[in-house]
Amino acid sequence: MKVDIKKNRYFSIRPLPMVLLALGCCWLSTSRVQAFPLTDSNPNSPQFRKQFMGSYGINADIEPKLTQRDRPLYEAIAPHLERKPNYAIKKVESKITSESNAAFDFLLGNLYYSVQDFEKAEYHLQNAIKKFPSFRRAYRTLALTQVQKNRFEASIPYWLKVITLGGGDAQSYGLLAYAYLIQEKYKSALTAYQMARMYAPDSLDYKRGEAQCLLKIEQYEQAIALFDELIAESPETAEFWQFQANAFLAQEKYESAIVNLEIAHELNTPKWESIILLGDLYLKQKADKLALETYKIGLKSDVQKNAEHILIPLKRFTQLRLYDSANAYLQVLDPNVVEDATTDFHQQIKLLRARVNFNLGKTEGVEAALKELIEQNPLNGEALILMGEYAMSKSEYEGAEYYFERATHIEDHKAIAFEALGRLFIEKRNYKQAITYFEKAVEINNAEYLMQYMSRIKELL
Repeated sequence: MKVDIKKNRYFSIRPLPMVLLALGCCWLSTSRVQAFPLTDSNPNSPQFRKQFMGSYGINADIEPKLTQRDRPLYEAIAPHLERKPNYAIKKVESKITSESNAAFDFLLGNLYYSVQDFEKAEYHLQNAIKKFPSFRRAYRTLALTQVQKNRFEASIPYWLKVITLGGGDAQSYGLLAYAYLIQEKYKSALTAYQMARMYAPDSLDYKRGEAQCLLKIEQYEQAIALFDELIAESPETAEFWQFQANAFLAQEKYESAIVNLEIAHELNTPKWESIILLGDLYLKQKADKLALETYKIGLKSDVQKNAEHILIPLKRFTQLRLYDSANAYLQVLDPNVVEDATTDFHQQIKLLRARVNFNLGKTEGVEAALKELIEQNPLNGEALILMGEYAMSKSEYEGAEYYFERATHIEDHKAIAFEALGRLFIEKRNYKQAITYFEKAVEINNAEYLMQYMSRIKELL
């Protein structure tokens, strides 16, 4: 019985790796959600400012009542609240004391809020709720001051108090939801967004927030449906296509994800992560030429070029043994334009270039490049193993064994080095020694393909 050795003896027996597709990707970071800019629920939007300006009145049913003694001051400042807030501030401050009606502390807090002095607004609003603990509108403006200072977590207790006191509306639920979203409390955010949409079902912010929450808690069908609505309303917004692509990825609907990403890239300059993801999807669909074109577009674009990212396509092609594509990528790769290029980056480029040339039969310069890499870093396991394979290709078995043995002393490369030694001794028809090395490889990496290969060799003994 003959061992079934491939035509190319130095073709690893390891199975082709799956291209890893990062579901979280660049739009929904796996660490934190990037807060989207508020539009129709922004406290500074015309609609909300109008709502705020209407909050200067006194609701005597649930808030501190104005006494006869309070009325002269209130009537004196009332005409100036909207148009001359600074005048009103001076007027109230000249009269207010620790014993004054909480309504004036509230008015003063609101006035400072209107002129964007949020620290003083918070101070006077805190005085209002100390005097009148169930002062609902004071809690609302306190929540808004936290929002204005980008202290969304600090706004949560105030929004909850507003809702508890019966002030639940689109604004209170919507901004509470947004605060929960930033805190990555997606289930709570989803509930709040759904309540907000009962009051404002067409709000862009609330739809978008709810769709993102659905995506994060893996309710993909509902997320896709809501993103369909958002895309229909705003087809030029690349992020909606990108978020929906994530949902398609989670459902392994790769063709739909590809379509979405292509559209998103047409609408807006994509980030490197998005380019890599689209290329990976093409690789998964066995469309390596389209993957190559995608990666090359990224190289030629003005996107910030990060050393770690720029190497990914090259590594993908070499992992999948698509050496022609890897070579084509190398032809357009200019390492000098990479902003954070280091010595390690250039060494990786040299190693990958040597691997590609070796596997394409372009061996000139491969040996010199590998020796230089090993001299620069004697613990470069990949270079040692590739140098061993190069020696093996020339039937220089002692040299091959020397380099493979050196690689067995490098922790991250032990299993592959033992596997390479096993292949070397199969080449030498020393099957007993080959088994010994494969057993060592299996101790480190108990992979099924190694077990199967080893059992086939044992049949020759």
